[in-house]
Amino acid sequence: MTTKFAGMKRDKSGDKLEEQFKLDYTNWQQKPTPKGMSQMLNTVNPIINQGLANYSGGMGSSSTMRGKAKQLTVQAIQNYDPQKGSIKIHLMSHLQRLRRLAAHERQLIRLPERVAISQQALTQTEKDLEDELSRPPTDIEIADRMGMAIKRIAEVRTASRAMPEAMVMQPQEEGLTREPGVVSLVDEDDEWAKIVYMDLDPINQIILERMRGLNGHRPKNMSQIAKQLKLSVPAVSQRWNKIQQLLDSRADYE
Repeated sequence: MTTKFAGMKRDKSGDKLEEQFKLDYTNWQQKPTPKGMSQMLNTVNPIINQGLANYSGGMGSSSTMRGKAKQLTVQAIQNYDPQKGSIKIHLMSHLQRLRRLAAHERQLIRLPERVAISQQALTQTEKDLEDELSRPPTDIEIADRMGMAIKRIAEVRTASRAMPEAMVMQPQEEGLTREPGVVSLVDEDDEWAKIVYMDLDPINQIILERMRGLNGHRPKNMSQIAKQLKLSVPAVSQRWNKIQQLLDSRADYE
């Protein structure tokens, strides 16, 4: 005896989807090919859309979330047993994982936004100080103006380079690419270089920052630094030789 509920109609579109999917699934089992899986994904696309609407927390239009939904769907199809229930119930059960993935995705989105804001503030502060000082500011001067630790400034510079250019306002500097003559990057934990740095005058601090890539700076060669400081290359070279002597004197203090 079949019980009918008043006011409820059978979902014929759902029946049609189940029927079409079972045909696709049978064909794929007999000959598992990427084309067959693609056909199944196309058939269950309405279920994928519903899963995104229900579980993505408003991020259903994100291409990343749609890609994750398709990955979950492929995994679900591969372990689907038609004898245990409908494909819709099976897929919706697996697509609930989108809740956790969406939460993670939102966290990833918020981080670049914070970095972008900090980078814009850093860029503007550098520009303002350069206008006031008629030279590039040192990181100490930037930190004092922003009320931000030098370590945090380094983190902002490093993080911003890992982000798409469209998301971050990058300083419009010349010579951002590595050129011959640029000193290799050193470990940011080089405490001796930091000690030497703190005892230098502002011009030499700038030279050390740029030559050694301290505090998240991109390393530059002497000609690039000379152009920024409006000095001759020999003048920068002379200053660098004295800085290098201080860096090399570490053993005298050990």
